[in-house]
Amino acid sequence: MNYKDERKYLENELRSYRYIVNKCYEYENEIAEATIQKFGTSSKNAQLVIYENVSNPYKDKWIELDDIINKAYDKLLFWKQRREWIEDCLSRLDDPFEIKIIHLRYIYESSKTDIQLAKAIGCHRNTLRNTTNRAFKKMLKK
Repeated sequence: MNYKDERKYLENELRSYRYIVNKCYEYENEIAEATIQKFGTSSKNAQLVIYENVSNPYKDKWIELDDIINKAYDKLLFWKQRREWIEDCLSRLDDPFEIKIIHLRYIYESSKTDIQLAKAIGCHRNTLRNTTNRAFKKMLKK
Protein backbone atom coordinates (compact mmCIF):
# COMPACT_ATOMS: atom_id res chain seq x y z
CA MET A 1 0.00 0.00 0.00
CA ASN A 2 1.23 3.45 -0.76
CA TYR A 3 0.96 6.41 1.61
CA LYS A 4 -2.27 7.72 0.10
CA ASP A 5 -4.09 4.40 0.52
CA GLU A 6 -2.77 3.91 4.05
CA ARG A 7 -3.87 7.41 5.03
CA LYS A 8 -7.36 6.86 3.62
CA TYR A 9 -7.61 3.55 5.48
CA LEU A 10 -6.45 5.17 8.74
CA GLU A 11 -8.93 8.03 8.32
CA ASN A 12 -11.78 5.54 7.91
CA GLU A 13 -10.60 3.53 10.91
CA LEU A 14 -10.39 6.68 13.04
CA ARG A 15 -13.93 7.62 12.05
CA SER A 16 -15.17 4.19 13.11
CA TYR A 17 -13.07 4.03 16.31
CA ARG A 18 -16.00 4.51 18.68
CA TYR A 19 -17.93 1.76 16.88
CA ILE A 20 -14.92 -0.56 17.18
CA VAL A 21 -14.62 0.14 20.92
CA ASN A 22 -18.34 -0.55 21.38
CA LYS A 23 -18.03 -3.86 19.51
CA CYS A 24 -15.11 -4.92 21.74
CA TYR A 25 -17.15 -4.05 24.81
CA GLU A 26 -20.17 -5.94 23.45
CA TYR A 27 -18.22 -9.17 22.85
CA GLU A 28 -16.44 -8.92 26.21
CA ASN A 29 -19.85 -8.71 27.89
CA GLU A 30 -21.14 -11.63 25.82
CA ILE A 31 -18.19 -13.77 26.96
CA ALA A 32 -18.69 -12.73 30.58
CA GLU A 33 -22.43 -13.51 30.50
CA ALA A 34 -21.89 -16.93 28.94
CA THR A 35 -19.19 -17.72 31.50
CA ILE A 36 -21.54 -16.77 34.34
CA GLN A 37 -24.28 -18.94 32.84
CA LYS A 38 -21.82 -21.78 32.51
CA PHE A 39 -20.28 -21.68 35.97
CA GLY A 40 -22.62 -19.45 37.99
CA THR A 41 -21.32 -17.12 40.67
CA SER A 42 -19.57 -18.57 43.68
CA SER A 43 -20.50 -17.66 47.24
CA LYS A 44 -18.20 -15.60 49.45
CA ASN A 45 -18.24 -18.07 52.38
CA ALA A 46 -15.09 -19.84 53.45
CA GLN A 47 -16.96 -23.13 53.20
CA LEU A 48 -16.97 -25.35 50.17
CA VAL A 49 -17.72 -23.50 46.98
CA ILE A 50 -21.46 -23.24 46.51
CA TYR A 51 -22.63 -22.12 43.10
CA GLU A 52 -25.59 -19.80 42.90
CA ASN A 53 -27.60 -18.71 39.88
CA VAL A 54 -26.62 -21.79 37.91
CA SER A 55 -29.04 -22.82 35.19
CA ASN A 56 -31.13 -26.00 35.25
CA PRO A 57 -28.81 -28.88 36.27
CA TYR A 58 -30.87 -31.41 34.31
CA LYS A 59 -30.40 -29.64 31.00
CA ASP A 60 -26.77 -29.50 30.02
CA LYS A 61 -25.90 -26.35 28.01
CA TRP A 62 -22.13 -26.53 28.34
CA ILE A 63 -21.54 -27.27 24.66
CA GLU A 64 -23.81 -24.44 23.52
CA LEU A 65 -22.19 -22.03 25.96
CA ASP A 66 -18.72 -23.11 24.83
CA ASP A 67 -19.74 -22.39 21.23
CA ILE A 68 -21.06 -18.96 22.22
CA ILE A 69 -17.84 -18.17 24.10
CA ASN A 70 -15.62 -19.36 21.24
CA LYS A 71 -17.54 -17.40 18.58
CA ALA A 72 -17.57 -14.26 20.70
CA TYR A 73 -13.85 -14.67 21.41
CA ASP A 74 -13.06 -14.95 17.68
CA LYS A 75 -15.09 -11.83 16.92
CA LEU A 76 -13.46 -10.03 19.85
CA LEU A 77 -10.00 -10.82 18.48
CA PHE A 78 -10.95 -9.33 15.11
CA TRP A 79 -12.20 -6.08 16.63
CA LYS A 80 -9.41 -5.92 19.22
CA GLN A 81 -6.71 -6.09 16.53
CA ARG A 82 -8.25 -3.13 14.74
CA ARG A 83 -8.56 -1.21 18.03
CA GLU A 84 -4.95 -1.91 19.03
CA TRP A 85 -3.68 -0.81 15.60
CA ILE A 86 -5.54 2.51 15.88
CA GLU A 87 -4.30 3.04 19.44
CA ASP A 88 -0.76 2.23 18.34
CA CYS A 89 -0.99 4.84 15.58
CA LEU A 90 -2.42 7.41 17.99
CA SER A 91 0.31 6.71 20.54
CA ARG A 92 2.94 7.91 18.05
CA LEU A 93 1.64 11.46 18.39
CA ASP A 94 3.48 13.49 21.01
CA ASP A 95 2.10 17.00 20.41
CA PRO A 96 -1.12 17.62 22.40
CA PHE A 97 -2.40 19.99 19.68
CA GLU A 98 -2.09 17.24 17.05
CA ILE A 99 -3.85 14.77 19.32
CA LYS A 100 -6.66 17.27 19.92
CA ILE A 101 -7.11 17.93 16.20
CA ILE A 102 -7.18 14.22 15.27
CA HIS A 103 -9.65 13.43 18.05
CA LEU A 104 -11.95 16.32 17.17
CA ARG A 105 -11.73 15.89 13.42
CA TYR A 106 -12.07 12.12 13.11
CA ILE A 107 -13.21 10.51 16.35
CA TYR A 108 -15.64 12.93 17.99
CA GLU A 109 -16.99 15.36 15.39
CA SER A 110 -16.26 14.09 11.92
CA SER A 111 -19.16 15.98 10.33
CA LYS A 112 -17.74 19.46 10.89
CA THR A 113 -16.01 21.27 8.06
CA ASP A 114 -12.44 22.54 8.25
CA ILE A 115 -13.60 26.11 8.79
CA GLN A 116 -16.00 25.20 11.62
CA LEU A 117 -13.38 23.02 13.31
CA ALA A 118 -10.67 25.68 12.95
CA LYS A 119 -12.99 28.26 14.47
CA ALA A 120 -13.79 25.92 17.38
CA ILE A 121 -10.11 25.23 18.06
CA GLY A 122 -9.03 28.81 17.51
CA CYS A 123 -6.66 28.54 14.57
CA HIS A 124 -6.68 29.09 10.82
CA ARG A 125 -7.88 26.31 8.54
CA ASN A 126 -4.47 26.07 6.83
CA THR A 127 -2.89 25.47 10.23
CA LEU A 128 -5.48 22.78 10.83
CA ARG A 129 -4.72 21.06 7.52
CA ASN A 130 -0.93 21.29 7.95
CA THR A 131 -1.12 19.92 11.49
CA THR A 132 -3.38 17.08 10.31
CA ASN A 133 -0.93 16.19 7.51
CA ARG A 134 2.00 16.25 9.95
CA ALA A 135 0.08 14.04 12.39
CA PHE A 136 -0.72 11.47 9.70
CA LYS A 137 2.91 11.34 8.60
CA LYS A 138 3.89 10.59 12.21
CA MET A 139 1.16 7.99 12.65
CA LEU A 140 2.00 6.12 9.45
CA LYS A 141 5.73 6.15 10.01
CA LYS A 142 6.91 2.58 10.50
